[in-house]
Amino acid sequence: MSSSKTIFPIDYSVTGIRSLNSTDNLVIITGSCPPPTNSSSRVTPGLIYSGPVIPKDIYSSACSWNPADSTGCLCVLPQIQGQTPVTAVFYGPDTTWFTPELNGDIRVVGSYRLTATGYDHGVKYQGPLTVEGLANHNNWEKIVMDPDKVTGTVANTILHSTMGDLIVGNYDLEGSPGSGNAFIYQISTRECFDLKTLLPDESKFVTAYGIWKNDITDQKDGTAYTIAGGLWTPGVQGFNAGFLVDVDISTTPFTVSNLTPFSYGNELAHLTHFEGITRNGTVNTKYGPAQYSLAATGDKHDVNRGAAFAVVSRDPDDGSFIPIAKWTPVAKPNGASFITGNTVLQSFLYGIYPATGQTFRSYIADLR
Repeated sequence: MSSSKTIFPIDYSVTGIRSLNSTDNLVIITGSCPPPTNSSSRVTPGLIYSGPVIPKDIYSSACSWNPADSTGCLCVLPQIQGQTPVTAVFYGPDTTWFTPELNGDIRVVGSYRLTATGYDHGVKYQGPLTVEGLANHNNWEKIVMDPDKVTGTVANTILHSTMGDLIVGNYDLEGSPGSGNAFIYQISTRECFDLKTLLPDESKFVTAYGIWKNDITDQKDGTAYTIAGGLWTPGVQGFNAGFLVDVDISTTPFTVSNLTPFSYGNELAHLTHFEGITRNGTVNTKYGPAQYSLAATGDKHDVNRGAAFAVVSRDPDDGSFIPIAKWTPVAKPNGASFITGNTVLQSFLYGIYPATGQTFRSYIADLR
């Protein structure tokens, strides 16, 4: 059982992270901010933080932006031309260290909501990490699931993670709120792919929350990715498992392989889904990292409810995932009723937990 440390002010959520350099000591963290203190509205901007992987103690009470050295927090709404978002949540970011084509910029994906529609719409920011860049509507793009690829009418689209040429997220349909429909968006072609149709056995429930690009060399020009999320498994009726699946985008359609379910604590009775993925350590196989770190949330309504850190290994001979993960539960801070595992970087796990009243706090757990 790990210990955790509270970070950021009250009602700042942490949902995504990506490092800015090879040592993982500087990062971009994404999430959401509370309404401005000088506003009577319920406008909730998205969060972009730049700074140390373990945020400085001052951020437990304040998180202001320092344009001189690009550290601290920015709370912004997407600048979509002709639209006025009232809420936003930013999820997985990407940086030049992992995607050289960004040329010093960052990429952030997430969702925003309009009062008029009441739906969540996917959004991508790609540009400099500056106040001016984030205010430029040319750096923002609305992305929703392609209506020609679904049966029904798309309601909500939420983008959860991005790396390289791909974004992964989820959508649901009008009349089916909360239905599990994961999709992949290829940035270079602007094409959507329903993940269910790519899997060997179509599941009635599939969600995608994390993506990792499996670069084997420093050229970072590979086409192999690993996606993490949640999957309804026919062998455990009515339960969900976390899953990993490899995707190769060099083929048409994309090739998927090594679909592997994982259950919290390696016990099939426990509900699970993975919410974040990074490599673990520096050892590679010819198929990708030898180990992956996963952020997980167990959904069972007992002592297993809450966040966990999982490490999954690859078989170096055939590239398959070893189906028995190493699990480490994360202790609930301050007697909280539950805790989420939202994102991960190497051996640092991040999420949120309820605080006093209707408030919540974000935390970091050090699993080293």
